[in-house]
Amino acid sequence: MTVTGTLIAESLLKNKPLEGVTLQVRKVSRGDVGDVCAGQLVTWTFIEFDVDDQVLAELVEALRARAIRRLPSSPSASTT
Repeated sequence: MTVTGTLIAESLLKNKPLEGVTLQVRKVSRGDVGDVCAGQLVTWTFIEFDVDDQVLAELVEALRARAIRRLPSSPSASTT
């Protein structure tokens, strides 16, 4: 089974590359959706991807170590 997700590139910590997990990138786009008043950048980068559910736990752990905000213990994911 495949899990679909969207990664916001700006949510990753600097000098902490996301590596070791294979993602199938479906689309990369940028949009002015941030709220400057809330301390956010105006422009965000969205990376839409699919990942095999067999490596989903690896992706969650990789993101947990590299994201600005920590992921909850049981992230919800949509499956296709």
